[in-house]
Amino acid sequence: MWQKWRLKLTGASINNQEPDKKNVVSSIFDDASQNKQKVSSLLKFPQEKTGTPGALNTNIVTEGLFFPRKNIKKAFPFGVDIGSTSIKIAQFGLSGDGLKLIDLHSENLPESEYGSANKSKDIKETLKKLVQEKKLKGKAYVSIPSSFVTVKNIKIPKMPVKEVKPALIWALKQDPSFDMNDDCFDYIILNEDKIDKAEDYSVLVIIAEKRDIYEQIEIFKAAGIEPLTVETDAFANLATLDFTRQLNRGEVILLLDFGQDDTSLSIVVDKEVQFCRNITVTGNILNESIARKCGISLKEAEKIKQEFGLSEISKEYDEKILNARVALEESTRELIVDVEHTFKYFSYQLTKSEIRNFDRIIVTGGSSLLKGFSKTLHESFKVPVDFIKPVDVKYVESENNPKYVSLKDCTGLFSVAIGLALTNIKY
Repeated sequence: MWQKWRLKLTGASINNQEPDKKNVVSSIFDDASQNKQKVSSLLKFPQEKTGTPGALNTNIVTEGLFFPRKNIKKAFPFGVDIGSTSIKIAQFGLSGDGLKLIDLHSENLPESEYGSANKSKDIKETLKKLVQEKKLKGKAYVSIPSSFVTVKNIKIPKMPVKEVKPALIWALKQDPSFDMNDDCFDYIILNEDKIDKAEDYSVLVIIAEKRDIYEQIEIFKAAGIEPLTVETDAFANLATLDFTRQLNRGEVILLLDFGQDDTSLSIVVDKEVQFCRNITVTGNILNESIARKCGISLKEAEKIKQEFGLSEISKEYDEKILNARVALEESTRELIVDVEHTFKYFSYQLTKSEIRNFDRIIVTGGSSLLKGFSKTLHESFKVPVDFIKPVDVKYVESENNPKYVSLKDCTGLFSVAIGLALTNIKY
């Protein structure tokens, strides 16, 4: 199960009082030593039991589009994903026969130009509207964009587990980009099943600026939502992959989250995150490239991108469309080169060439739906390119007339919200 990969804030630092930003690290670390199952610098909450083992599968059978709340014995906190164009929520509940999806909803943000100063205001107003209309209240698991986070791989000598955190603090202090007063971090020791034979520890360290965390928390608190945890989009996506049974032992997978504002690449080895990196090419970068090449607005560039994408087009199209296609191909090639270089760095520098190839690419994020994008990746890397498997629900019109509704077209768009909603649920 994927629950050990969670970037979390302590509940003590998310309360009605203004937290002491100078001492936030201490408040975050307060309860870390109580968790014996997983070494972490941030508070880990106890996992909730869902009842019957194996009761959950990727075909979530419900009565009505989503399972009736009257039949739910316990509703878990919902997951909230603030994306570049919409806010999405997901919530699970426990019934007598297992885990059920009880809510899935998206609220579009007002259209605005890339980099608009009104974006933060739009998010706050849209979130308040969503809370009021959906009657949301209480606790939630929330995300921050991958661009807010820096991930480092650090090797330290083998030592008693209780000494790992102080050793990491010492190592991070040697890095001029890390400031103990301004940053907080979480970590995981990699390859725990091989630790007995290892000469040192390989540690994945996740660093975030406290300011970014606080600003995100304040958005939710202003809408009446109490954030329980904060984690990155990339890690939430991986929880959804585990939920849909797409992580296999022995496989090396590239998870490419291609979003409008942010793009990240995570390398998953044997169901474990080994490396993460932000990629510079995003959906907005594609728009800028088209707009610059064609001399048009970003809004028109987005429209052309959505309509034509990377699918085959005739040379009979007008010059603007053909130029837009050239711009898309150039930017997509930059993304592919970035992915290639990232994997080579991981292979040569971090694994010392022990891992030279990857088996699959899994894409998610709104920009991954660009026409022809998955085909282009497949042709470039010669490996299967998959989307996150759909979550299916059964809509019952009458007792003898069930209809199946596939969320195939939107599961990838909801993958962050679903992954967040699965936090601390044992399945």
